[in-house]
Amino acid sequence: MRDRAASLFVLLLLACRSSPQPLKPRDLVTISPASGAVSAKLVPDPNSPELKLGPGEEYIAPQLMPGNPMPAYPPDLIPLHLPLHVVAVRVTFGEYDHAIDVAPSPVVQSTDDEYEAAFQKAVRETVMRWICYSAKIRKFRDGPGYRIMTAERWLKTFYDISFSFEIVDGHPVVKSAQ
Repeated sequence: MRDRAASLFVLLLLACRSSPQPLKPRDLVTISPASGAVSAKLVPDPNSPELKLGPGEEYIAPQLMPGNPMPAYPPDLIPLHLPLHVVAVRVTFGEYDHAIDVAPSPVVQSTDDEYEAAFQKAVRETVMRWICYSAKIRKFRDGPGYRIMTAERWLKTFYDISFSFEIVDGHPVVKSAQ
């Protein structure tokens, strides 16, 4: 039991020494339009404030949980064969990993038409179930040959995410908006 605890402690120390990876825009899921698969694209906000860390502080970047569900094309709109429709939202996650707000994105324009509410509803209902491992700031104190974490602060996190909805060969497809 004691060996197990010591091993766990060493692993935790090594994990704390690794530097956090910066968040970069990327596709969340690869898609195949022929299969009707779904994906989304993270959109960087050029107006995001720069994070300033104090001495001994380390930033741990947020991460969307793999397997978060993707929105479905609203079933009542499928027979209309509408042109491409883009929905861009800003999803805010609280300190405890759950979505707490979904609002229009200030960095990407959504399609503005009579069907906007139905597409927004599909996105909102889905992303409110998403989980994001929130960003955090850890403070460390150096010891002789090791570091001790003395504080951890969880941060609210937001992502701007865009989805495109379209009908391809008669099948509804939701994919990454370019």
